Amino acid sequence: MNNSRKKITDKLVFFLLAGSLFIAGCGTSKKAGKNSLKERNSSFLMEQMIRHQVSAEWFEGRAKVGYTGEYLSMGVSATVRMKKDSVLWLSVKKLGFEAARVLITTDSVYVLDRINNQYGVQSFDWLEKQFSIPASLHTLQMIFLGNPIFFNTRDVQSEIVEATYHLFHKGDNINSNYWLDGRDLSLQQMSFDDERYKRSFDYELLEYQTTADKQKFSYFRNLEIDSQETGKAKVEIRFSEIELNVPKSIRFDIPKRYTRIDLD
Repeated sequence: MNNSRKKITDKLVFFLLAGSLFIAGCGTSKKAGKNSLKERNSSFLMEQMIRHQVSAEWFEGRAKVGYTGEYLSMGVSATVRMKKDSVLWLSVKKLGFEAARVLITTDSVYVLDRINNQYGVQSFDWLEKQFSIPASLHTLQMIFLGNPIFFNTRDVQSEIVEATYHLFHKGDNINSNYWLDGRDLSLQQMSFDDERYKRSFDYELLEYQTTADKQKFSYFRNLEIDSQETGKAKVEIRFSEIELNVPKSIRFDIPKRYTRIDLD
């Protein structure tokens, strides 16, 4: 990929708040050591990881986001709204002004550039081609909720690593890793490695708090991605407030004065 396209890709990764998913080596892997955790089999741990997922028909969250890529580094605030399996909406602000708005549906990606009065519309096929990843609305929503992403739920193995339970699966294309807290079995980190395309994704989830409906939500996230298409990028997300299962207004109007551009 030439530098100009990498710059475009870098910006798009930012606008999607690193929704450019895939796939990671253990960038912050943990070394095994002695501990007093009880032995648990992989089936039990998988059931617990699924049971601890955040469940929400509606979601709204406000967050501070720091992004560092090969050609772009910045900090912004963002509002995220989602309706389960229907839509993902993002409003990105800089210095108190909305700089971009993104709408993702089950089959399309819309990007509104408030600064330059431009907009772009593409299909998920474009998103997969642009970033060389199998993207979906469901997977993007799982990223924001802090829920585990599964590529295979069979033949998963487990071990104790320091104060965590480590679940891992080596597939034909993707190697998956999950670390659960040894005390409450909350998801602390997941990483994936696509050896075929040399892509990596590592997602750390910290600072869990209990929501009003007694679910546990991670308010601080560290995300690292690396691929030939996007280069290396780091994203830090700190949520300040969230609201679950309260219907929200989701508007995405394109002003007539805006010029449509090709996002390629």
